Amino acid sequence: MNLEIDHKSTICHELLILKGNLTVSTMSMVTTEFNRIAEMKSNKYLILDLSKIEFIDSNGLGLIVKEGQKLKNTNSILYLLNPSKNVLKILRETNMIKYFPIIDKIDQISH
Repeated sequence: MNLEIDHKSTICHELLILKGNLTVSTMSMVTTEFNRIAEMKSNKYLILDLSKIEFIDSNGLGLIVKEGQKLKNTNSILYLLNPSKNVLKILRETNMIKYFPIIDKIDQISH
């Protein structure tokens, strides 16, 4: 399965909804979207909805880490929204879970 991306912007945050597989073959799409959002410089919070990600490989995980660090360097925060069971398992196994705030609902963001 490929990857579908939906971007929603509000006054408080940017929301990227990903559906499918986040792998080496699809990460350029996500990178492009991250760059587009970064150029807008509109919100402090970026929420990455991972609830419909079926598979993530090390490249996809690396992309999340890299983009999260870039946001942190600009005093912004990357939230992971409701990661799928598979993604959550990988985040735990790689100990990456401690580097990202994980939320179940958008209203859990601390402003």
